[in-house]
Parts: sequence; structure tokens; C-alpha cells
Amino acid sequence: EAIEAGIVLSSSMEDGVITTSEATTTAAAVNDSDDTFGGALQLFTPPEVPPKVLPLIFLSGVLVRTQFPRRQRVRFYKTILQGTILAPFKPVRFRDAFVGDIVTSLVRPIVDVVFTVTYYGAAVYGFCSRKYDLNETGYIVSESSLLHGIVLPLV
Repeated sequence: EAIEAGIVLSSSMEDGVITTSEATTTAAAVNDSDDTFGGALQLFTPPEVPPKVLPLIFLSGVLVRTQFPRRQRVRFYKTILQGTILAPFKPVRFRDAFVGDIVTSLVRPIVDVVFTVTYYGAAVYGFCSRKYDLNETGYIVSESSLLHGIVLPLV
């Protein structure tokens, strides 16, 4: 018999055939000396969340933070982007040239952000409408000719 990760494995040989049986054991039966916290660790154990959902949860926080508080964010985006977008038609200040240089340097990361936001939108839509799961969402977004043929080249 061998004990590995809370599972008791036992093997026997009968009539030249090796058979293996498994029996799960409790953590207390495997190692009684680990119970020094008296079950306190169970209070701090996080709930089971599928790994593919965690980026969606974190991205939700980022997207909310980019929009709220609304008045301050609108003023920020208007100040920064208005000067950069209208630079060919009005006098250019240092800030406009600096932001334009940054936006030019961020083309590849911006493409990744557009892809991420598209995946996020498709995942939320698929989850809310219960039409497809996260695996299907990844396939749909990665094979989308609209996204890869039109949207991403425009960015």
C-alpha cells in the first residue's frame, strides 16, 4: 500500500493479473499532525472558481474603473484625445505630440486590448444568454473573420 495525496493505493496479484484499487482517505487520516489550526484554514479557503473566469472578473474591475467617476473620466479623455485627434487641424502643443507618440508606440498592446474586450463581450453575452461556454467563446473570437479581417487591421 502507498499513500499519495490522500489516496490509498493498494495492489494485489491474483492468478497472474495485477489489480489496483483506490480508496480516498480524509486529510486527518493521512496526517494528524497538520491539524494545528483546528479547522481555521477551512474558513479562509476561497470558493472554487474556474480559472477561465478569473480574467473576466479582473477585467470587469478595470473596465468599471476606466469609466467611473464619469465626470472626471470624460474630462480626461476629452482633454487628451481631442488635442491628439485634431492635431492636423490646429496648432500642436507638447502634450498633443507626446500623447500621439505614446499612442503610436502602443499599437500592438492596443490590438491586444481590443481582442480582450471582444472576448470579454462575447463571454459575457454567451454566459448571460447561455448559448455557449468559455471554450466556445475562445474558438468563436479566435476564428472571427470580422474581428481579424476588419476590426484589428483598422486599429
